[in-house]
Amino acid sequence: MSESVNEAGIPNKLLFRPDEVAKIIGVTRQTVYNWIQEGKIQVCRTPGGQYRVLRGEVERILGERNND
Repeated sequence: MSESVNEAGIPNKLLFRPDEVAKIIGVTRQTVYNWIQEGKIQVCRTPGGQYRVLRGEVERILGERNND
């Protein structure tokens, strides 16, 4: 089953794994982890310690990259 996406091509869900963010934005997974470590992306962590990126952050990053 495939997820639905909005007009910007972002899947309709609230939280994303770093690898999903990388695919949506068009960068490597390592770049996303670097941005997390540098504080360029706000994340939350699961009880297991894994990073999750809120949809609003993905939209913000896409907007910034489209304005460059």
